Amino acid sequence: MKSNLKKTEFINWYHSQLDGVLEDGERQEILFRLLEHQGISRIDWAIDKQVEIDKKVWQAYIEDLKKEKPIQYILGYEYFADEKFIVDSNVLIPRPETEELISWIIEEHKNAKILKILEIGTGSGCIAISLKKKLPQAKIIATDISEGALKVARQNAQNLEASIEFIIDDALHSKIAELNFDIMVSNPPYIPIDESDTISQRVKAYEPNLALFTEKKKPLQFYEAILELAQNKLKPNGSLYFEVHEDYAEDVFQLAAKKEKSAEIRKDLYGKARMIKIKEV
Repeated sequence: MKSNLKKTEFINWYHSQLDGVLEDGERQEILFRLLEHQGISRIDWAIDKQVEIDKKVWQAYIEDLKKEKPIQYILGYEYFADEKFIVDSNVLIPRPETEELISWIIEEHKNAKILKILEIGTGSGCIAISLKKKLPQAKIIATDISEGALKVARQNAQNLEASIEFIIDDALHSKIAELNFDIMVSNPPYIPIDESDTISQRVKAYEPNLALFTEKKKPLQFYEAILELAQNKLKPNGSLYFEVHEDYAEDVFQLAAKKEKSAEIRKDLYGKARMIKIKEV
């Protein structure tokens, strides 16, 4: 690699540039991700004292990190459920807790011979594609209101050889004609727009607001709309799965109860109520 910094010089420079910008653990993890992106594994980095770094390349990374740009958008991809997904500012960055929701669905439906699944608000396609990889017998339709997001999702599906039908659709005013789904799943927006000041700059400035925010003081508006849609789209014994913020899990539970549906809340690995399944009573 064309370079102008020895390893020790680079380490000192890198940490001095990001001191106060990133916490120590995060700074170190980002260092390893960027090194791997440049073709230098953690093992090679640990044992090779002669490795040299091109400062010009890394200066661009540093400037992005100083602007609080997420590492996933700098790299242009994120790993999720053992697969590599393209990400850009059109889509939310896939998060580990969403893998737990996928695992729940797979656990309950892996033995089904036929499955029809609808995902609402697919973003990068990480949920739909991961389900297709683990449940190959499923026919999956995935929707999003953003054409930019669907472009990313289609590319990910092509790269990962997952056959999925992607459709542009507004979750609040859905025009999906298909019926009789066994499963519906969604990780919808739930942050009221008037609470945007509570969100970190790293998220607010780079991740798509369409996928983050609801109308003022309406954190449940997408859950309500999707529950209503499920009335007509789900089979009688079908299941609706949501990813939820822990602050709203009980509220979504009560929405289901009002519609005389049973609901089950599950906690993630950190003990937070982040998933809910809804079925007919």
